[in-house]
Amino acid sequence: MTLQVVKVGSSSIVRNGSVAYQNLDRLCYEIAEMRYKDRTDTVLVVSGAIPLGMSKKGISKRPEDKAQLQSCARAGQPELMRVYNDAFATAGKKGLNYLIGSEYLVTYDNLATPKRRKLIVDGINLDVSQGQIPLINYNDGVDPEEAQKDNDRLAAEIAKCINAERLIILGVVGGVMKDNRIISEIDEITDEIMQLDEGAGENGTGGLTTKLEAAKIVMPEGIHLYMGNVELGIRALIERKSGTYFKPKSKRFF
Repeated sequence: MTLQVVKVGSSSIVRNGSVAYQNLDRLCYEIAEMRYKDRTDTVLVVSGAIPLGMSKKGISKRPEDKAQLQSCARAGQPELMRVYNDAFATAGKKGLNYLIGSEYLVTYDNLATPKRRKLIVDGINLDVSQGQIPLINYNDGVDPEEAQKDNDRLAAEIAKCINAERLIILGVVGGVMKDNRIISEIDEITDEIMQLDEGAGENGTGGLTTKLEAAKIVMPEGIHLYMGNVELGIRALIERKSGTYFKPKSKRFF
């Protein structure tokens, strides 16, 4: 089985305070299909608890106060898990075996502590072996620092810890842009590339810079990184039909 990590940006599934069900259902169907047809297991790093919580609380502008961000995250996290599990259930109704999402709320401290990191990795490996889809997010509702952090680097750290073959970063942009054109392949993160940042999206804390930082984490580990538009799907990225491919600096031996 191939193991991949897929990170989904907030703006990919939450638009103007509402769930973009078309994107979500399409993505979860593709993940289910890849498991049963391509023998590819997926670990999902998800975003969207804060904007979903804002919607439930009737807040239109993203709070700047950390405590308010945490409150929104606590209100939105259960909804985030629900919509993903509903999307996998929908995929099951379309003829694919039903997949179960399993929730992981982690912090930087968890990943930085070897003992805690091992517990997370062991849990992920067990769930994947049993046909579950780990749904990983920062524990924004408990740790105020997490509410300010991006999930791009989290996804990269998870991919590194579980020895994933590839990392897919899905968002609302088509890839790394230069002069209004998508750069199809990047084999080195240069200063010139780092200066191309377009800023964070409507709902998120990341931007191109955080995705490039994620690339810096996985490329030396031999992990393939693909970045592109969620509407075009995972396979289009892997087959190099869209998006930007970050070529790893070394080959992995499994």
